[in-house]
Amino acid sequence: MKMKRRDFLGAAAAGAAGTAVAATTGGLGRKKRPNIIYMVVHDLGRHFSPYGVPIDTPNLQAFADGGIVLENASCAAPPCGPSRACCMTGEYAHTNGVTGLLNHGSLWSLSTNRKTIVDYLNAAGYETAWAGFQHERDHFEDNHYQINLPHRKTKENTDVFIENAVDDAIGYLESRRDSSRPFYLNIGTQEVHESMWGPHAFYTKRFDRPHNLYGIDPLDEVHVPAHCPDNRKSREMFARFVPCIRYMDSQFGRLVAAVDRLGLRENTLFVFTTDHGVVASRAKSTVYERGMEIGTIIQMPGVIKPGDRMKELVNNIDILPTLLEMAGAAGSSEVQGRSFWPRLCGDKYTPTKAIFTERNWHENYDPVRTVRTDRYHYILNLHPHAKRHLLPAEILSHPNPVLRESWPNHRVAFGDFDQPDNPYFRFFGQRPREELYDLQNDPEEFVNLAADPAHSKIKTELAALCDDWMRTTKDPILDGPIPGTDRIRQVVAGRMNRAATLSADQLGNLRD
Repeated sequence: MKMKRRDFLGAAAAGAAGTAVAATTGGLGRKKRPNIIYMVVHDLGRHFSPYGVPIDTPNLQAFADGGIVLENASCAAPPCGPSRACCMTGEYAHTNGVTGLLNHGSLWSLSTNRKTIVDYLNAAGYETAWAGFQHERDHFEDNHYQINLPHRKTKENTDVFIENAVDDAIGYLESRRDSSRPFYLNIGTQEVHESMWGPHAFYTKRFDRPHNLYGIDPLDEVHVPAHCPDNRKSREMFARFVPCIRYMDSQFGRLVAAVDRLGLRENTLFVFTTDHGVVASRAKSTVYERGMEIGTIIQMPGVIKPGDRMKELVNNIDILPTLLEMAGAAGSSEVQGRSFWPRLCGDKYTPTKAIFTERNWHENYDPVRTVRTDRYHYILNLHPHAKRHLLPAEILSHPNPVLRESWPNHRVAFGDFDQPDNPYFRFFGQRPREELYDLQNDPEEFVNLAADPAHSKIKTELAALCDDWMRTTKDPILDGPIPGTDRIRQVVAGRMNRAATLSADQLGNLRD
């Protein structure tokens, strides 16, 4: 399993070189270059039926049955903006500069000088179009798409609803006049983000849309995943979340039906993916497995074997070079991802031995670096005052009855660790600097093996690999903390000040 530094560097070089070769040979050798449809949804992780979750998502299930399911795909950075920027550039967050959320300050808007798949495909003669939502740049005009579809009129008038994104995407597909050019269509939607279905429902209020539009399932019928405590909070949240997933699935079905009706399926690579894990305890915003996991399904008739399951490791920075190789489009030396196109085609493929993920800013500053192999997950916590995320059993057995029925880990996701004595953290212990999990025997990462002598060798190897990765990619955190913005510091300080005035019971009731 041991991966030496030269193996890591060789893998990175292979990714860039493979894309360059594709520019001269063509990814498929077809006379007519293939189209690409890429759809990304918020906050879904792998929480849908093709991944064994008992949720009725028939359209995604049928799509999976007709294509390949990536079982071990992860994002390079778990917050939504950084994850999407990594996927669009093929670069790590600390390389492309998107180390925090776009809505927390323009510091984290992807530079217009940073190339994305749109730029590469524009240069290759593709028509590029965008429908719905994006989370990479301040203004949609800066994204370099040739066609921006109607619901994206201004930054202030951003329609994020999936039915409109799908309507616009279908309208584009129906009205294309130059069928001789291949197209790249990117479709983003805010569903299934909590702001759509949560009790406070930010976007539903902003657009006068009922917060229970998607429905609310009976609490006693809700499936609670193992990484969450089976308590009132979990059941209330998943009772709202799952109906939104089903709604998203129905809209995805409309898109698939239109692609078939228009006769586009045979010459189109169709990608459905997610940006990071679900909104839940020890999931979204963390670098635990349930935070960094992404669901990804890819179809292309006659090329990708229906019903295939890819168990090899994939990082979402690998998606860009994969699409470019398929399209026969040139990449650049800036791309850090590695194409897995040969694996999709059933050709000879050498699996990636390790993938890397980072966290910097989300709702707080919590810098973390991780290495994930096919069996082990090493986590390096870089904030000296970081607090632990409580395990489900610890929550359910907590002496505070309010915490027993809540998601107290959201306090860790929102808190300012530079105020370690703040009463906000009274329920949380210190997080260890290193964590190590055996995913084969402990898939939910409940047992930290970092201090276990029996695992000292593997921890040392992965720690060295993590250090090599950080140095090779010139990770700025090696020179000190990654700066935030005035806006995010005000947001975090406001939460901390409010939390400091709360009693122990009230703290458990603080709205997530």
